[in-house]
Order: sequence, then structure tokens, then C-alpha cells
Amino acid sequence: MTHIRSSGMRRRGFVRCGALLLWPCAAPAQPPATTLPLSQAINRSGKMRALSQRLSKAYVQGSLGVLAERARDIQAASRQLMSSILADLAAAPLAAETRRLLQALEKDCQGLLENAAVPRKDVLEVARSADVVLESADRLTKAFEAQSQGGNARIVNLAGRQRMLAQRAARAYFLSAAGHDTPAVRAQLAAARSEITQGLQACRRRPSPRRRSATSWSSRAASGCSMKPRSPRRPVPMACRRWRPPASACTK
Repeated sequence: MTHIRSSGMRRRGFVRCGALLLWPCAAPAQPPATTLPLSQAINRSGKMRALSQRLSKAYVQGSLGVLAERARDIQAASRQLMSSILADLAAAPLAAETRRLLQALEKDCQGLLENAAVPRKDVLEVARSADVVLESADRLTKAFEAQSQGGNARIVNLAGRQRMLAQRAARAYFLSAAGHDTPAVRAQLAAARSEITQGLQACRRRPSPRRRSATSWSSRAASGCSMKPRSPRRPVPMACRRWRPPASACTK
């Protein structure tokens, strides 16, 4: 009887040791996906539009020999930013359709980076690759904007597009200087100028808190209310204050 009890205890000990040995081999828990606010997602995907135009602009600038070292630095910084933004977006939990748009953007970016890595390549081909990335990033940005419930998504997208248009206009200027003064390039420059003007007008039309405050003051003035603000009460200097005896002196 004692032998059976001891063998059972040994068996339980072996089972526990085996469980302890197998426990570290279990699959580690996956880290939770990084939550990315929609405003930041719109900002980063919209920034990809500007980076595509900035990278291609620097490529054309380098081919012209205009501040060639600075152009190489801009290309290197644009590559690093594009890779960082794509990694941040890929780590965030996305819907199936948004994930598909992101994968298409990653593929288009890879094509642009490969073309821009080749020296003395046709600048128009690099510009066309950048425009493909621009369209892909714009579709992703609009998808993020459609998912947002806040009213600031539109203005964030609009401000990011203004940043892209500035780079696009500068690239069109460099393309013209590089001997590609074609109707298509001139149309790009004219369209960028027109969109920049329209974007600034749209930003001015959007009501801001300060503008709403000014509108409120204007409505009060129209209704006949007093608009004179109250002047803050100034402290009385110590020399001008009237001396009063303490209460204990008055009771004596």
C-alpha cells in the first residue's frame, strides 16, 4: 500500500515537471495592435502624397545639378519618411478595404523607390511613378476621411493636399527647366496653382472658434446690445488706502 502511494506521488511529480518544461515552449502572446487615431492616419497617408512629389522633385533637381548635394539629402530623407509612415500604418488595425488600399500603396511606393534609386534615369518616368503613388495615397486618405466622424478630418486632408501641391508645382518648374516644357507639364503647373488657391479659399470659409466668436459679437452689435467690455478692476495702491484702527482699539 505504501509502495502504491509513493509511485502515485512520483507520477504526479513527473507530470508537474513535464508541464513546467513545456510551458516556455508555448506560443508567446501577440502584442496588441497599435491604435492610430484617424486624424493621424489621415495626416500620415496624406503626407505620402507630398513625399512622392518631393522625392521626384529632388530627383529632377539633382539631374539639373542645382544644389545636387541638397537634392540627395532630400531624397534620402523622403525615403526614410515613406518607410516609417508605411510601417506605422501597417501596424495599426485597419478594415479589410483600407488594408487593401494600403497594400496597393506599398507596392506603388516600391516601384517609385526602385526608379529613383537608378541614377541618370528618365526624369519623366520617375515623375510618372510618383504620380501613381500620389493617386494611391489619395485613395487611402479619402478612405480614412470617410471613416472619421469628426469635423476636422476634412481640414486635415485639405492641409495635407496643400503641402503636396506646393511640391508638385516646384517639380513642374524643374521639369520645364530640364527640357520637358510640354503642354502636359505646363498643365500640371497651372492645375497646382489653381488648386492651391481653391484650397486657401476653402480654409478661409471654414468657421474657426475665433471666427465664430467674432460672428457672435457682430450679432450682438446688430441687436443693440452693449459691446463695451468691462474694464478689469485695478488694485488700489497701499499709499492711497485709508488707515483704519484695529477692532480691538475701537472697543477700548
